[in-house]
Amino acid sequence: MKISGDDPLKTYLREIRPIEKGESVKKAKQKAASETDRVEISVEAKGYQQVYRKVNAMSDVRTERVSEIQQRIERGEYQINPEKVAEKVVRSAILDAVL
Repeated sequence: MKISGDDPLKTYLREIRPIEKGESVKKAKQKAASETDRVEISVEAKGYQQVYRKVNAMSDVRTERVSEIQQRIERGEYQINPEKVAEKVVRSAILDAVL
């Protein structure tokens, strides 16, 4: 992203100097208002924007997986392995502490 703006010298030359030369304040402000700042967004940043929009449009829930697990629970086939759950909890806590 590229942002262009005025430095204090340009502001002086554009706004204050004309007033010192005798131009009216209104005319100097109109002239200054016609010269605006510009913002240019790079092609790379535009690509990031597109990816960001697509990711935000995606669902956080894997509905197929949730549906499968619900059906297994209803049939009494869903088994929880407490050792795997404990291992993942500990691993997550360690990662959180490190990061």
